[in-house]
Amino acid sequence: QLLTSNVLSSQFLREEETLELKSSLKNSLALFEKKACITFKEKEKLLQKLVLHMKPAYYRIKYQLTTNYSIIEKVSEEFEAIHYIVKDSLKPFETYIGCSIPESEVMFITVFIGGHLINSGETIQLKKRAVVVCPNGVSISHLMEHTLRDLFPEFYFYEALSIREFEQSKAEFDMVFSPVSVQTSKHLFIVEQFITDFQKLQLRQRVIQTIFGLNTSVVNIEQLISVIEKYSKVDQKSQLQKALQDYFSLQVLNETSKNQEYSLADLITPETIVLRDQVESWKEAISIAAAPLLHKGIITEAYIDKMQEQYPSMSPHIVLRLNVAIPHASPEDGVQAVGMSLLKLKEGLLCGEQKVHFIVVIAAIDKKKHLNAMLQLMKLAEMNGVINEMKRLNEKYKIYEIIKTHSI
Repeated sequence: QLLTSNVLSSQFLREEETLELKSSLKNSLALFEKKACITFKEKEKLLQKLVLHMKPAYYRIKYQLTTNYSIIEKVSEEFEAIHYIVKDSLKPFETYIGCSIPESEVMFITVFIGGHLINSGETIQLKKRAVVVCPNGVSISHLMEHTLRDLFPEFYFYEALSIREFEQSKAEFDMVFSPVSVQTSKHLFIVEQFITDFQKLQLRQRVIQTIFGLNTSVVNIEQLISVIEKYSKVDQKSQLQKALQDYFSLQVLNETSKNQEYSLADLITPETIVLRDQVESWKEAISIAAAPLLHKGIITEAYIDKMQEQYPSMSPHIVLRLNVAIPHASPEDGVQAVGMSLLKLKEGLLCGEQKVHFIVVIAAIDKKKHLNAMLQLMKLAEMNGVINEMKRLNEKYKIYEIIKTHSI
């Protein structure tokens, strides 16, 4: 009872505890700013208030002494736009406290932050909420989430979820994006994990029309070519179709790549390229492809074991455009630094009825630093002509030059 009593000054806390508590709350506020696209005025003042409030709250949460506060439930209705962002921003504090935060305690924090925003003249508009569900690895799910965030800036996106996490989640949302069908009463949009620029245009048109009832114009390339053919002879129809799609696309990849840290050529270098005629198995291919990263200390042996366990065969889910396989595991499985390595197989490995000649092992330490390189790799995998040229090459530096050319 004494521990959960309120205090008037942080001097009653040990200095080490105060610093850790303050740091976790500061990180949560920073996460809120990022998700809500705002910057707090008098942020330090708000942080001090939260620190004072969360000292007794710490013990209430830790010893399950929280009760339901009906008045807070009523007040929270005024801050609906703020509340679900607060819930999604408290992971640093949850990590510090060592358990999940009860809803009523989250409501208290919502009132703190909401009141501060009102007093400082800030407002947050309620956005439609979206969730990305991906049955595959962390890199692919984060790539999907990143692509959709850029495509739909008017929506608020939760972090990508696995199917199991989605089924257990209690988050409130308005729509779901997933490459597979999932059980939901909300709008469900089936989306391929890797979509071209033109497919993005089509997806955006479909989603905006469904959610807002608005029609946006998307150029029908086939119809456009039909009109062109009425007045001129088209010798290379497929090339013209691709050129027109590129011209009318959103060019999302080019926009997002400007603010990222690593390009594909930064991570895949001559030192991380391996050339082989053939391998005995997919398991051996992973080991050989990962060897440069292991040698450089970027990954551990455990990471290779985890990839082989996670992908006992070459799954189509980790093959970009049937050209490049991208085995990977989670950062905690043995990643020391961000990196990529490439194995080129002259004979290739069968994936269904298609032979795959390139295997790129991805080592990610978070969901951001390698993302630009991933986007460039995805773009490169779409270029069949370039991929065929790389297949013919037997020199690391020539392969690297091509990668470098397409890493801008």
